[in-house]
Amino acid sequence: MAKRILLAGTLLLCSMTLLSRAAAAQTVIIPFRLEDNLLIVNVFVDGRTATVILDTGSQSTFLTPEAVGLSNVIGLNNLHSNARIATGLSRNAAISLTQNSSIFNQPVTVIRLDDLNHRMRTKFNGILGQDFLRQFRTFTIDYRSKTVVFSR
Repeated sequence: MAKRILLAGTLLLCSMTLLSRAAAAQTVIIPFRLEDNLLIVNVFVDGRTATVILDTGSQSTFLTPEAVGLSNVIGLNNLHSNARIATGLSRNAAISLTQNSSIFNQPVTVIRLDDLNHRMRTKFNGILGQDFLRQFRTFTIDYRSKTVVFSR
């Protein structure tokens, strides 16, 4: 009888631990679109909508001056390629995946993306790199439903 009570108590404790972990985990699902094999998502930067490239190959996050609320910034270079990253202004930006999800105070490099925008014939406000993605336990790209699932 004592062994059954101990076993039942152990199972209950394990179940409670798993449930509390599941409740603590946050999952956010956001849609993406593909443009020239680039994953494009909309996020929020300092409370404003920003269109960014989700780039698992980029170590750092880059945002345009407009995305971080700066105007008339002189001396910023253009991002030409990952192989030759131009220098930019460093600052922190509040990035969230949705208006109601967690906000991450993320160090970013402020840089102009005029060349990329011109080549792609569209307007991007930045590139989310590995430094941002590492804040999540997992993220899954679902090409069928065209969503990205982020879990913490």
